[in-house]
Amino acid sequence: MVRLSYRKGKTYEELYGLEKSNKIKAKQSISAKQVSGRRSTESYRLAGLKGSKITSKERRGKKWEDVYGKEKANKRILKLSIAKKEEWSKRDRETWFKNTNFGKINKPTSIEKKLIEFFSENNLPYKYVGDMSFWIGKCNPDFVNINGEKIAVEVYEDYWKKRNFGSTERYIEKRKSQIKEYGWDTLFIHFSELENQKELLQKIILFETQDRCFR
Repeated sequence: MVRLSYRKGKTYEELYGLEKSNKIKAKQSISAKQVSGRRSTESYRLAGLKGSKITSKERRGKKWEDVYGKEKANKRILKLSIAKKEEWSKRDRETWFKNTNFGKINKPTSIEKKLIEFFSENNLPYKYVGDMSFWIGKCNPDFVNINGEKIAVEVYEDYWKKRNFGSTERYIEKRKSQIKEYGWDTLFIHFSELENQKELLQKIILFETQDRCFR
């Protein structure tokens, strides 16, 4: 056995040789994947959904309403939702951001840069925060109003929204709902609207001046 004092500051290759060090690393990799798999069930554990008498085979292909009845299913869904929110709140968002594909995208994007320039030229009180510098719940909007209004701005293209949400309509509906939950309104700007800046300016002014219930 290699003593701790002897191992300090040395690599596995120096201690065990190339062949044995590769085997050790392979075992550690498998172990890490198993731990990761267990973590993915953390929200279920927090929600108290483990230990059900109904087996996974019995649940397979069925809705929770079919298995547990509507009332019990709603309670379980609510518990899981709360648990997932708690799990999210514990995450290091910056680490998550950097380790996902989203975090590898150059920010701001070319479209976001155009909107930054548009806001600056028209002296509009909106700041770019799409670099993960500001969060509304679990949403990181592209821009936010810095003049006291709870207004978030999302600029988007069709391709990614259809790919990730199924349709742009579904994306807008879901994003709007998520941000609304925290008392914010969301202005959505399609990238093509940047071609006609006069109309875009009118759209923004109208959004800011209309009653909140219509936003």
